[in-house]
Amino acid sequence: MEIFGSDDLEQTRIEALKVLQEAKLQQDYYHLTQLYFVLGYIAENTDDFGNAIIYYLEGSRMGLLSDDVSVKSSVISMHKNLESILTDYKHYDLAKKFIKDGIELSYKYNNEKQIISLTNNLVYVYLQEEKYDEALSTIDSLRSKFNLDQDKIIQLKNKEGTAYLNLGDLEKAASCYQYIISNDPGTDKEMYALSKHNLALISIKKGKFEEAISFLEDVIRYSEEKKLNYRLFRALQELGQTYISLNETHLALEKFLKAEDIIKNSFTNNAETYSVYQLLSTTYEMQGNIKMALHYKETYSEKLEEYIAKQEEITELDKKYNIQLLTDRYYDLLAADQEKKNTERIAKFGISGTAFIFLSIVLMMMYRQRRMKQNLARELYNIELTSDV
Repeated sequence: MEIFGSDDLEQTRIEALKVLQEAKLQQDYYHLTQLYFVLGYIAENTDDFGNAIIYYLEGSRMGLLSDDVSVKSSVISMHKNLESILTDYKHYDLAKKFIKDGIELSYKYNNEKQIISLTNNLVYVYLQEEKYDEALSTIDSLRSKFNLDQDKIIQLKNKEGTAYLNLGDLEKAASCYQYIISNDPGTDKEMYALSKHNLALISIKKGKFEEAISFLEDVIRYSEEKKLNYRLFRALQELGQTYISLNETHLALEKFLKAEDIIKNSFTNNAETYSVYQLLSTTYEMQGNIKMALHYKETYSEKLEEYIAKQEEITELDKKYNIQLLTDRYYDLLAADQEKKNTERIAKFGISGTAFIFLSIVLMMMYRQRRMKQNLARELYNIELTSDV
């Protein structure tokens, strides 16, 4: 942990794997839980998401088997981290299962902070699934059950605004974003800039272009001051598109070129950023500058290919680790281990306990036969070849 505190992640990983072997030999569930947690965190923060999932799953299993109550908070945190990765991979059903399991554990061990945090994450998953009514219902439930701090209220207001905006209720959405910007913007700079941006989108939908331009210019000034490069990029891009709608191509071009400079120097292109090259191509074409229009059209095609390749890489990683299979194995092993612990406890009560053990073993064998078929075993062998667990 001293090495981990120094931010030397690679050395921490090496040392943790050494200690892990000793903890396995001693069947030390407490330290196995914490070691897997650290290893999962390191893997997640070095973009090794496949191993991060494996470590978090194994750490959660060890923590649930441990009789030490102090380790349960780590289990809940690993459930939350698993949900985050699974949501990014669009495994929404699995993400929700880990959220709900984490919430159940949080209630069991009276961890209100994690209940609120996990439920907030559940709202985000519903938004990703475009289940806006479920998101709003969950927000209302969270507010009614807990006294939320200002940061959490702001986060939920943003999510509520997103739901209303996608449901077409512009007035309720605007009310949410106005609430955020009327509070101290220092609490969450990104949220403040995003809310003003969303108010601009609402103004555009209403045909109030001058109002939208005013909001976007505010976002640009604020984002430059606070060094929020992504929010600055998005505001410039949106402002450029607004000028295109007003047929003011010279102003649109100015904004698009500034947006291009930001993504060149600040962050990698993604689905939302590479489109600026297409917008530049369209704007130059509208001005009759065919040479530059073709240049940016080619650039757009190259960035699009890079993005598609990245998505294919993510898909291949998902196939390599077979996330569904990993979680199936997690629940199978957990059920088997918990059954084993139950039989060991019952064994202390004599002959009737022995009969119970025999029955449990038979049932467990039947259960595992059903779940662990030949193709499952083969897949797991392939996974284990790539894992340190």
